[in-house]
Amino acid sequence: MPVIFSEIAQRSLPPRLTDIQRKRIRMLLNENPDKYGYNTATWTGPMLIEWISKEYGILYKKAQIYNIIKALGFSYQKGKGIFPETDIEKQETFKEALKKTARRKA
Repeated sequence: MPVIFSEIAQRSLPPRLTDIQRKRIRMLLNENPDKYGYNTATWTGPMLIEWISKEYGILYKKAQIYNIIKALGFSYQKGKGIFPETDIEKQETFKEALKKTARRKA
């Protein structure tokens, strides 16, 4: 006999975070993590796992925390490295030389 969706929903575990806790986390994600002792400008999944564990005593795994982040209306964004020693002019010169080389081969 096939399982009906409503039966599956009834068997699932209740959320471990309360609505008030979820609202607090939503506000937290809009704040800078350095206010909470983290040496970074953006929240990461592992940092949020640690914060929730310290604040509420609830331990989540990475996959679970990213589902919570998504449910709160946020999305996971991967950072792009910026290297301060980069010389933009040298990069542009290299790109132009690369384009010229590619044209010769074609």
